[in-house]
Amino acid sequence: MQSMHRTPGSKYQIWEVFIYAVRGEKQKAISALGQAIIAGSPYGWWQLNFPLYDSMREEPAWIELLAEIETDVARQRQWYENHKDDPLF
Repeated sequence: MQSMHRTPGSKYQIWEVFIYAVRGEKQKAISALGQAIIAGSPYGWWQLNFPLYDSMREEPAWIELLAEIETDVARQRQWYENHKDDPLF
């Protein structure tokens, strides 16, 4: 990972969150998740519920960020439901 060139984008950022969480670097994981959210909804957000992230579940800032993601996903889902039958053009 250290030798990889860092390219901006949410795919890299979600990996960064994973690496920090697995290493037990909770504050860095929280910060990386916050940055991924700012960059756009993080790619692979549903994976944040995997057991690999169990160590993060009690962190208030982590809970807050997950709630932010879930709110955004719900908003997008509602938009889709409201527009799924609209013509494309």
